Amino acid sequence: MSNTKLNIPESVKAKHPDLVTLILETKSMDDDERQYWFNILPIMKDEQVEKLRNILETEKNKIAQ
Repeated sequence: MSNTKLNIPESVKAKHPDLVTLILETKSMDDDERQYWFNILPIMKDEQVEKLRNILETEKNKIAQ
């Protein structure tokens, strides 16, 4: 998967590196959806970020099983 066309803000890479990886690796999003999350992450509340992280981790774990 190429993320060359995705614009990931440096602040997002620095604050949420694990979430960046989860978003890039998820099969349930296309690149437009990934870009949306990268754009909105800087203004999301901590609890919203945690919910997104939990959803993506759960999906990753279910796929791995």
